[in-house]
Formats: sequence, C-alpha cells, structure tokens
Amino acid sequence: GNSTGGVTDVVTRPGTDDFTVQVQNFFPRLRIKDGSVKGFDAFTPRIRVAGPIRAGKLWFANSFNYRFARSRVDELRPLDASEQIVESLDALAQIDYAASTSHHVRVIALVTPSDIDNANIDTLHPYDATPDMKQRGWNASVSDNQALGQRFTLASSFSIKQFDVDVRPKYSTPSQVRVNGVAGNYFNRFDRNSRRYDAASTLSAAIDNRSGAHLLNIGGQFAHA
Repeated sequence: GNSTGGVTDVVTRPGTDDFTVQVQNFFPRLRIKDGSVKGFDAFTPRIRVAGPIRAGKLWFANSFNYRFARSRVDELRPLDASEQIVESLDALAQIDYAASTSHHVRVIALVTPSDIDNANIDTLHPYDATPDMKQRGWNASVSDNQALGQRFTLASSFSIKQFDVDVRPKYSTPSQVRVNGVAGNYFNRFDRNSRRYDAASTLSAAIDNRSGAHLLNIGGQFAHA
C-alpha cells in the first residue's frame, strides 16, 4: 500500500514469571434497526495469556484480537446492501529465552487474516460497485541480543513477512461511471502475493574518554522483497 516505504517499530510485551490472563471488550454492540435487534454491529474481544515455561529462563506470551464491525451508510437501502463488514483476527505468539544474564533470544509468530465485504461503500459507490477483499498475512521473526563485556552489545534479527490480497468484484459486468457515482460493478479484479525478508545486525560500543561519553553503532541491514 501507500506505506511500503515507511518504517514501523513494533515493541511487544514479553511474559514474566507470573502467569496472567487478560480479557477485554468481550461484550458485543447490538445492531438495532427499525426497532428490533438484527445481529451485532461490532464485536472486538481481546485476550492475552502469558507466563513462564521455565521460571527465570523461558517465557511465553500469546494474544488474540478479533474484530467484527459493520459500518452503515444511512442513505443506502436495503439494510443488507448498505454496510461495509470487516472481520479480522490478529494472533501473536512470543517466546523469550534468557540464555544468560547478558544474552536474550526472542521468537515471534503473527498471523493476520481479514475479510472486508463491500469495501469502501458510500453513496457514490453503492453495493454493486464495491468489491469484496480477502487479506492474508503472517510474520515470523527471531532476534538475538547479547552483551559482550561491559562496553559492547550485539543485536541481530531475521524476519519473514507474507502478505496476500485478493480483490474481487461482485459480477462480471462492466463498471459504469455516471454523474451521480459508480454503478454496475467494481472496475477491477486482482490478486497480489508478496513476501519480504529482512536481516539486520548492529554492534554498539560505549566509549568514555577525555572527549566525553559516546555511543557508537556500527551495523547493516539486508532486505529482499
């Protein structure tokens, strides 16, 4: 998308020696139309389970975020043809290993499937002129951080990211552009499958001399998409 040139730094929270379970947003928002309940408008539960595999040495942390949301366009009719529907799941599993007091290894796996029905529906792009989208993605990474004596640290990481998008119109008929909007069908159909590999390593040195305190970083990164 438009952010492929950007850089995102995501920091995840590791497990600890205390076993914890967290549950949030477990009550759905009802879909009330014409004076009666017609399913859910939104349901966005979040669950996190974390704790020790081996106390003081090995920990796990798992989190699951489910999202179901309807976005209604009041000017469109009927009800079932006037909503964008998003359903997605983010599932993350993390393992942290303390090889020693100065050596830490982290492994993360993430899956992010999502479906969007009637994507970007509005008054200019009604039900017939909106596509259905399927997005499937996963990410796996391993990072290694080690202190080399009192002055040097070495941080290395490797990751693989897969992201696939399938955009499908509802019909095989042409798309019609009119003065009052688009009609007939969505104009395009495409599949995109992408994969990215990243590897990086940085050596940091703490230097304290007559010129003052310095932190020197030397490293490099390799990426292939």
